[in-house]
Amino acid sequence: MAPLAGLHATSLELHVPVDALTMHSMISRNELLHCLASLSYGGPPWIAVFGDSLARGVFFDVVSILNGSYTAGRGPESVHPGHSANYSSGCQLYERRPPLDRLKCGAFNYEYPLGGIGTRERHVEVAGSMPTRQHPDHDILQLSFRLKTFAWEPRFDEEWFRTLRSIPTLPTVLLLGFGVWDMQYPAGGTPEAGVDAFEDALKTFLGRLEQTLRTKLRAIARAKGVPVRRLRKPRIYWLTVAAISSSKLPEWKKHRMNAGLAQRYNEVARPQLQRRGIEIIDTFSSTLANPLLSIDGVHFPGVVSKHHTQLFLRATCTNFLSFRTRQEPPIDSENVVDA
Repeated sequence: MAPLAGLHATSLELHVPVDALTMHSMISRNELLHCLASLSYGGPPWIAVFGDSLARGVFFDVVSILNGSYTAGRGPESVHPGHSANYSSGCQLYERRPPLDRLKCGAFNYEYPLGGIGTRERHVEVAGSMPTRQHPDHDILQLSFRLKTFAWEPRFDEEWFRTLRSIPTLPTVLLLGFGVWDMQYPAGGTPEAGVDAFEDALKTFLGRLEQTLRTKLRAIARAKGVPVRRLRKPRIYWLTVAAISSSKLPEWKKHRMNAGLAQRYNEVARPQLQRRGIEIIDTFSSTLANPLLSIDGVHFPGVVSKHHTQLFLRATCTNFLSFRTRQEPPIDSENVVDA
């Protein structure tokens, strides 16, 4: 299939360890707010995350930036409690997930007022559900997270696709991230079989996602009486599978997961993503360079996750930041967020 219009097949690479980065490469809270406000075309800006616990970490890092608590005076190692596996404050949906059938929080939905940037204190507020209003407020940023574990899980994925088709609007930005569960519980029971199964499952998921978006865009175009080509498509990003830190893994996982295997997952995913114009956010390089910063071999809360969040936000705000650079003097250093 041809790539969705307006999307770019680009990989954001990291060339130095995270601890060597300076705050000057980081997007400020003020820049982020203005960037998100600039995305409110045809409806409120909506950042939707559909992914695993690593993607959820990026989601809550964005929440921390918006709340002005990215570091909160505690240094770059401060971590939003949403990085915890059992975090459920403001959870919108509890569900049991295979293969262990454990009860998990499957969704978080927030709103953030963008009107009057710089004039008053604002904080992210819990919202009732994904955006469903017929006449949404353009000054409200929508933030939603929906849990996705395996690359293709029709019971949950089809429900999410039905939701996208039923609501009035589509996400402005969609962030995807998964693959760790496919590696930990490989179809076929072996790591080698797991790679092949992941490749097939990802193909199925991306095909259904593309079909859903096109169906919804046609419906929106009919309702507005405009050609589909005049509508802005969601900008879609993919978080690569992180480099597993084998020394931090419990023994039972070590024969199933490692950085080399994570790289293979990324290699089979890349051509499928590029064909569809999905932008790749490289989380593999920074995790490979900083294995000791993982807490359990898989998760990298703190400075590494925040770095991934910055890569995602700078990709989202590339056009806005380029315009600001051409039009305005440099941002004062006191407004720049620490790494």
